[in-house]
Order: sequence, then C-alpha cells, then structure tokens
Amino acid sequence: MTEAEIAAVLQSRLGAPVKIAVKRRQGHLHVLLGRSAEVQLDYPHLTDQVQAELKALALSGLEQVTVYGRELGRAEYEWEQARSLLNPTLAMPDTTISLAEKSDLLLEDLTVVAPNPVNQRSNPQPEPMDRTDTGSRFSLVWLGGALLAAGIGLAFLILAFL
Repeated sequence: MTEAEIAAVLQSRLGAPVKIAVKRRQGHLHVLLGRSAEVQLDYPHLTDQVQAELKALALSGLEQVTVYGRELGRAEYEWEQARSLLNPTLAMPDTTISLAEKSDLLLEDLTVVAPNPVNQRSNPQPEPMDRTDTGSRFSLVWLGGALLAAGIGLAFLILAFL
C-alpha cells in the first residue's frame, strides 16, 4: 500500500476535519494531522484511532507509528506521540515460550534460545534426559510379560503331548 493510499484510508475512516500526510520510513510510519485555525482536535483520541486503523490494515513490516498534529501554515507541532503497532507480546524482546517438559520425548532435542536471564546457564548444552528409571521399569515389565507368555505356551505344549 502506498503512502497516498494509506493517507486516503485514514482520511476516510477518521472522519475528522484534518488534512492527513503520511511518510513511511522502513518499519516506521509518520502521520501528520493538519488542522485549520478554527478547529480544535482531540489528538489523543485521534492517535488511538490512527493506531487502531493501521493495526486493522495489517501492513507488512510496519512496527511503529508517530502521529504529529499542527495547525496548517505553522511549522511547530502541537502534538507528537509514537505508538507501537506490534502485538504487545511480540514486541517484548525477552518473551519466551516454554515448549517442553523434561518428560516430553518428542521435543527432547529442541533447544530454545532466548535472551531471558532465567534461561541463561553457564553450560549452554541442553540437559540430557535421564531414561534409566523409565527405561528399566518398562524393560522389566516387558520381559516379565514375555516370560509369562512363553511359560503359558510351553505349558500348553506339554499338556498337548501328554
């Protein structure tokens, strides 16, 4: 979407008596709201509206918007506020998601690297899972069942030949 298209969408959706100019610089969008001398604006409310409309447009690569307000013909701004357009959870650099418990064998080799101090250890290698307890119990149960089945089969064979 071009800057002119973004400005036209904002102009139609805001419904305020302002002239809107838009400039995009990488992930940052600058929106200038120009008002006539006779009009007083609720800039905080308009900034909320601009942020909501831009989030609804979901423009790719757009992370932040700064809304400026000024009277037409003047150089100085009477309003300036920057807002994030990212999801608050995604905007936080230290956000981590716990993916696995120690007993989850499907994710045992997955290593999650995050800048969270809680996850920082002196040894960056993933902890090996201890399978000795679970594996040995499972093996003994399986072995016992196999021996029982073999014993029952042998008993039937002996009874069949007698």
